[in-house]
Amino acid sequence: MLKHMKRTSLMLDDNLLEEIRALAQQEGRTLKDQIQLILREGIRNMPSAEKKNFKLKLPRTMGKLISEVDISNRDQLFNIFDQKSK
Repeated sequence: MLKHMKRTSLMLDDNLLEEIRALAQQEGRTLKDQIQLILREGIRNMPSAEKKNFKLKLPRTMGKLISEVDISNRDQLFNIFDQKSK
């Protein structure tokens, strides 16, 4: 069964491209196969978002939570956090 593969262009630094070409030649792979292998390994080794701890710091005024914040209003949230960071 043949898979349809999309073509794309990559803008790579000249030095990086030469390193990948040399590695592909050493490993007996095509440049395309070497780039795919590097990308797959990179994706596989990326840290999972679930592993990262995330703590939401809610805006406070005088130690009390601001209860009149519409969390669906992005601009209001940005303004509150910008004021907090000053």
